[in-house]
Amino acid sequence: MGFWAKSIRIFKYLCDHGTQSVRRVARQTGLSKSSVHRLTQAMHRRDHHPESWLWETAEGRQWLTRLVVATLEGVSQVWMR
Repeated sequence: MGFWAKSIRIFKYLCDHGTQSVRRVARQTGLSKSSVHRLTQAMHRRDHHPESWLWETAEGRQWLTRLVVATLEGVSQVWMR
């Protein structure tokens, strides 16, 4: 299971059940405690930006991917000149 799938699994569990211990989230999601800890810490760091919830959704990831691709294409066109 990849990073995004694990993050979404934890995010949905926490949305449904509120704040829980790392051990409980790990048990309920089937993930290791270390993965849950690492990914919840990443979520807390992202919470410093009000719009960060968007990246936790499929639509947000798709938008971010498009933004990165468009930026890289723009940069490559500048280098090709």
